[in-house]
Amino acid sequence: MFSETQRLVRLTDEASSAFDLSIAFGCVADDDEKQIPSPAPEEEASISQRASERRRHDFALGRLAARRALKALGCESAVIPMGGSGEPIWPRGLVGSISHTAGSAVSAVAHQAEVSGIGIDLEHDRDVADLVHLVAFGAGGLWLDAPMAS
Repeated sequence: MFSETQRLVRLTDEASSAFDLSIAFGCVADDDEKQIPSPAPEEEASISQRASERRRHDFALGRLAARRALKALGCESAVIPMGGSGEPIWPRGLVGSISHTAGSAVSAVAHQAEVSGIGIDLEHDRDVADLVHLVAFGAGGLWLDAPMAS
């Protein structure tokens, strides 16, 4: 039986191998971590004072997943504060995405020189493996192979 983080790592490894790009992923789940480290003070400062304890925990999970993705890309330490619309502010030259839900978080990060943007979503109420195949190899995969419009 796989732990939640092991399952997420398998899925992100599968997604990563589908693209000819340097996309790094980070994953974390409550059931695999004894203690989730607090976000950096600059990150913590960007959370609303009214945020619930659950929201603060999910934020910490997301930032840990993002740091793991950044480390996989070769960026050893970085602060990832939240922008005015709730978006993560990535280090210069990088783009990325964070998603968290129900005690799990994933992040995808890439060099801006390779991709102009990247998105990731985590859904526990659907079979994520089917979604990975649909996006990477199905109708979404066909879109990836299509030439960009001028």
